[in-house]
Amino acid sequence: MPRTMPDSPMDEDRLRYPIGRYQSPPANDAQRAPLIGEIAEAPAALAGRSRRPHGRADTPYRPGGWTVRQVVHHLPDSHVNAYVRLKLALTEESPVIKPLRRGALGRAAGVAGRASKRP
Repeated sequence: MPRTMPDSPMDEDRLRYPIGRYQSPPANDAQRAPLIGEIAEAPAALAGRSRRPHGRADTPYRPGGWTVRQVVHHLPDSHVNAYVRLKLALTEESPVIKPLRRGALGRAAGVAGRASKRP
């Protein structure tokens, strides 16, 4: 399937940020509560997205973008990684913050449409 380029920067922006650009989170507990609920509901929502008809999970959502499968795999990987990094930063004497190569995660086995190899 040939990749098409957006007709205008506005189209590209809409494809790149389908739910809008990042906005700072709310500052008080009452505003945070619904967001925490969304996080709690996310695994079930993602499970439904990952069971798309054959081939659809491997379709990029925008030209040059990640596939649905890559996004679904990236979210838990990213959250677990952030949790472990924070835990290490809080418990180590002199924590070392190692950079994360996000592009490499998207090409990892099991994410890029290949079956994961398990020992």
